[in-house]
Amino acid sequence: MELKKVTIGTLGSHSALQILKGAKDESFATLLITIPKHKSFYATFPFIDEIITIPAFSDFPAIEQELIKKQVILIPHGSYVAYLGFEKNKNMGVSYYGNKDVLDWEENRAKQREWLLSAGIAMPRQFELNEEIIYPVIVKSHGAAGGRGYFLAKDKIDLE
Repeated sequence: MELKKVTIGTLGSHSALQILKGAKDESFATLLITIPKHKSFYATFPFIDEIITIPAFSDFPAIEQELIKKQVILIPHGSYVAYLGFEKNKNMGVSYYGNKDVLDWEENRAKQREWLLSAGIAMPRQFELNEEIIYPVIVKSHGAAGGRGYFLAKDKIDLE
């Protein structure tokens, strides 16, 4: 693969703009894969050279060969597992920046927590749904919710 012909690509999400802006700043060609309803939004950014739309992110395998021909290197982010599923990520043939084994950690909140705690990083207390909450807590939904997966709960009733 000739470095001058490499294209940096990623899936459309909240992380895509940072990834592709950085790639363009480093003089790479850039490519975004998204669904039709988001194409017009991404088309407004001049650092995105090409946009490929697919009906749904689950249709990603249909464009794999096209990406390989274009010498695309995919840059993964947290939405990859949420959008494509764990097995599709592990089995894709497109060049991929990083180690696909990290997807095991991306998908599993318990593994993420274990990893951070073993590194000595302080983590907030976790509550079980059957526990009494005695002070306000911030609750984060699992998965890629584009920043909408958070809410404040004052007590157990707010969790239901």
